[in-house]
Amino acid sequence: MKKTILRVLMYLGVYLLLQVAFSSILSIGATIYYAATGSVDASQLSSPDTMQQLASIGWVLGLSSLLSNIAAIAVMLYLHWADFSLGRIGKPAAAGVMLTATLIGITQAVPTGYLTEVLQAEDILSDVFSGMMNNVWGILALCVGAPLGEELLFRGAIQRELHKRVRPWIAIGITALLFALIHGNPVQMVAGFLMGCVLGWLYWRTGSVWPGIAMHFANNTLSTVVASIYGQEAKTVDIFGQGWQLYALVAALTVATIALLWLFCRRTR
Repeated sequence: MKKTILRVLMYLGVYLLLQVAFSSILSIGATIYYAATGSVDASQLSSPDTMQQLASIGWVLGLSSLLSNIAAIAVMLYLHWADFSLGRIGKPAAAGVMLTATLIGITQAVPTGYLTEVLQAEDILSDVFSGMMNNVWGILALCVGAPLGEELLFRGAIQRELHKRVRPWIAIGITALLFALIHGNPVQMVAGFLMGCVLGWLYWRTGSVWPGIAMHFANNTLSTVVASIYGQEAKTVDIFGQGWQLYALVAALTVATIALLWLFCRRTR
């Protein structure tokens, strides 16, 4: 068990180290660029405040996140920590399985979002996501880089390692908890844990990260589209109104999500 814990910590450590490295490199590059173009006083190049301000620029965050996920994927594949195989999904059933997982990602979004609002989970990174959504690098990072990199790390590497030592539900729960905590944002932690449990179950059923990638992609893309239309601060009550209509929608989508999970179970027997 000790070896498993060390390997899990190594996977997380490498992933976080790559994120910090790319963020630092691009922040320094942005600082030098803006200083050269007169946007920042050259004497402030070593100022932590200046570095932090430039690091919060949307394209820097987006590009650093995208590149760090690409690098993490390359490392995990090269070292055989995880893979992109179909696992136990037969090729004839692959399209149906992926479509079902994608629909799960869509239907669960409103009930999960409403729950985080009921629990009054704080969103401390709303400005960060607003900045990322204003440029193509940020959108690619959120909708493509994160689903690929995070699913390969958490389900393909960490959960697979835990399955060797503990019962499936424990492996799924631990992985979901780590997935929630690494986001560092209360509102994402609540949704991340619930979503992480479903993503972990999809992986356990199939032995493949692809259903999780499909669900993760659908969730992030839908969230990005909604935020771009209604704003990052918009809540479900702002979009759908308050009262029985909202409750009916949440209930209907919850039932739809459960039905899709049952269908996924049938497709992956």
